[in-house]
Amino acid sequence: MSKLKLTSRNARSALACAAFAAVSVPMAAEGSASWLWVVCGLLMAAALVVERRPDDYVDELEISDTALTRRFGYQHGERQQESVAWSDIERIVIRTADGLSSADFYYMLFGKDQNGVIVTEDVARRQRLLPELERRFPNFDHHKFLQAAGSRYTSAFTVWERSAA
Repeated sequence: MSKLKLTSRNARSALACAAFAAVSVPMAAEGSASWLWVVCGLLMAAALVVERRPDDYVDELEISDTALTRRFGYQHGERQQESVAWSDIERIVIRTADGLSSADFYYMLFGKDQNGVIVTEDVARRQRLLPELERRFPNFDHHKFLQAAGSRYTSAFTVWERSAA
């Protein structure tokens, strides 16, 4: 079962929605208001009470001899999967967003046939993706990687690209 978290802000909003629904019941019963207001108030209150916790989210990276696979999504919901064979990788790009947190830093591995994998910095660090990329891809551009790591702006840095041989 999913873990739920009720924040004080959500609790106040949920109570307000429930109170709105409660006030609407007598008016709906006498016909001066629609039952739709009651239902909407109750649904909004329920939505505010049920909030997924960040620890319910799974983001896993599998590094095998043949491929890189990322599985992500909520523990008790549908998960998505991205995968690319090492031999199919055509280009590796580091994508940065405004800011300096690890949430603003992504490894993007582009494969043939428009497949690929996007990996957040936190997951890449946990699974030691960078040393694996350096080992597997000759001419990995460390200078551009360091530029990306220091970037505070939205940008893309190509750190490796298959030569057109």
